[in-house]
Formats: sequence, C-alpha cells, structure tokens
Amino acid sequence: MDCEVGSHNRAWKKSIMILWKQVASHRYASLFLQPVTNDIAPNYSDTVYRAMDLATLKKNLETGVVRTTSDFQRDLMLMFQNALMYNNHEHDVYKMALEMQNDVMAQVAQFLATQLMVETTQPVTPKGLRRSTLRRSVMSSEKVSEARSKRTAAIEGELKFMKKKTLE
Repeated sequence: MDCEVGSHNRAWKKSIMILWKQVASHRYASLFLQPVTNDIAPNYSDTVYRAMDLATLKKNLETGVVRTTSDFQRDLMLMFQNALMYNNHEHDVYKMALEMQNDVMAQVAQFLATQLMVETTQPVTPKGLRRSTLRRSVMSSEKVSEARSKRTAAIEGELKFMKKKTLE
C-alpha cells in the first residue's frame, strides 16, 4: 500500500511540475520568477507579509512543503494577490498580474478536472483484504464516489466562473 501511495505521489509531483512549467512560461511570468526585493519594490516587505514567487513555489514542490494541488493553487493565488495588493490598479504590473491570474487559474481548473477524471476512471482493487475490510472499503468507496461528485460539481462551477470572468 505504501508503494502505491509513493507511486501516486511521484506521479502527482511529475504532473504538477508540468503545470508549474506551463505557469512559468506564461508571457508575464518574468514578473514572478524570482522573489520581490525592496530594491525593486520599495517597502514591499512592509506591505506583503508572506511573499510568494514561482522559484519559491518550485522549491516548495521539490522539498515536499507543497503536497497537494490545493496547496499549489493556494500559493499561486497568494502570489497574484500580493501583486494586486501592492500595486495600484492603474499600474502595468497590476494589469499583467490580473491577466496572468485569470489564465493560470483556468489552467489549474483544467488540471483539477483532468486529475479528477483520472482518479474516477482508475479501478479500486482491494487485493488480499479481509471481508470486514472489504465491507468498509465498499462503504468508503460510496463516500469517495459522493465526494468525487461534489468535487466534480465544484470544478465545473469554477470552470464556468473562469469562462465567465474571461469573457468580461
């Protein structure tokens, strides 16, 4: 079972790194590739308490600080919100950060939808389980199925929201 979990984590890490590379290749990604310094942005550290950039996010992925897609998404949102909070809404950096945020969140939503599809199509194989464990497994698979339906609905809602926001 531990081998399965390790294999799943390696597969997730590989696919999330592909997503990170897509984010890092966005046309405005250069703004976010390295940490912001006070030399570049005066008083940045006084305004932003938890800075985030793509290099730090990558390091956190590699070291296991970021372990889930939700963690990844949270740190991306933090990075964009920091840029939006620090910069005036008329500043070019603000506008580029907002555009990149919309593009990247659509990519993350697509990644989540793909991840969900892969999870739901993989069969659960309870090899070598006792009957009582198997019964619990069947009961928990019903709960998993219910959770997946809710998650699918949430992702579909997020995709609709992102499409609507893109059209505005």
